[in-house]
Amino acid sequence: MKLFSYKTALRLSMLAVASFMMVTCGDDEPKPGPDVVHVTGLGISPIELNMVVGETSQLEIVVLPDNATNKSYTISSSQPAVAKVSATGLVTAVGEGTSTITVKTDDGGYTETCNVTVSNKTVSVTGVSISCPTSEIHVYEEVEVTAVVKPENATNKEVEWQYDHSYLSVTPTSDPLKIKVKALRSGAATVRVVTKDGGYAATKSFMLTTVPVTGIDIDPKEMTLVIGGTGTITVTVKPANATNPTINWSTQNASIATVNSSGVVTAKSSGSTYIEAKSADGGYLKQCKVTVYPKATSATLSGPATISRTSYNNGTKYYAKWTISPSAAANNPFHFEFEGSHSFGIDKTTGQIFVSYMGEHKYRLVMDDGSGVKSNWVTTNVVN
Repeated sequence: MKLFSYKTALRLSMLAVASFMMVTCGDDEPKPGPDVVHVTGLGISPIELNMVVGETSQLEIVVLPDNATNKSYTISSSQPAVAKVSATGLVTAVGEGTSTITVKTDDGGYTETCNVTVSNKTVSVTGVSISCPTSEIHVYEEVEVTAVVKPENATNKEVEWQYDHSYLSVTPTSDPLKIKVKALRSGAATVRVVTKDGGYAATKSFMLTTVPVTGIDIDPKEMTLVIGGTGTITVTVKPANATNPTINWSTQNASIATVNSSGVVTAKSSGSTYIEAKSADGGYLKQCKVTVYPKATSATLSGPATISRTSYNNGTKYYAKWTISPSAAANNPFHFEFEGSHSFGIDKTTGQIFVSYMGEHKYRLVMDDGSGVKSNWVTTNVVN
């Protein structure tokens, strides 16, 4: 801490010499002094301050000479948000940073300064604990673990996490005091946290447990495919958080239908078989019956040449008929294709024809089993 600047010391020395010369070299007879004694210098102490937020320090301000007529001065801070100063020179540290306190005499405009550096107050860590809503973690599940550093306003709250890598995996979060902890296998494990300030430590113990499978559901329970077609079977494992939800798939007859590890069934040849899903944990078994039909090789369609609108409105029913070969392909999906008016329809189950308007209607059957088979065109004329 510097008490006086070089400039101030030099001025004080010159004033002392001048006073000595006036005493030793003056006339024998004293002369009356002037009515006004002007300021000849200014001193401030200290000229540098290092403070912590909240602290105060008193500046010593000296106006020279001591018998100066007007010893008034102004005092100000360049950064009041960092350090403020009272009219008497009391400096208060307000916020982190630097500021310059300037003193200026009213008479002569002499100035002196004090440079102030303010730093935040350091709050030491006094302890740490671990907060977690549970002491049990299911294998492959994740929980959040929080370090609680005391006091809450500690300056350095940095911590280091320690854990058993063979039982746990840890994922950092955006908050350095929080981590995500996942159990890798069953057993017992601990998480430890150590503060960088003070080396305070806390430990949390966990039991790592498995969640057994209690059952499975399969959907659908029956499936119909054509040769070369595919379908997907879905299995739901219960409970949803079971540790090992693995399902093993198999088919009773791979020549009819196969299944992959995702439950996708592929039809190979005509016939029926069962696809089985079995849980790796618990051995729970469910089946889906798969029936495979051959693709159609041909299709023929017939229908009435004429429909009387009057008879139709009076309740007469008209039907279209079709034949799909081979007969095993009759259950394969198909649709009717219409040319022209859309006011003509056919029930795919019964073959019943529905009409709305008179006129000529042309239609045929189209297989949707991947065979590409289409029947002959049929024309029906709706008259009055």
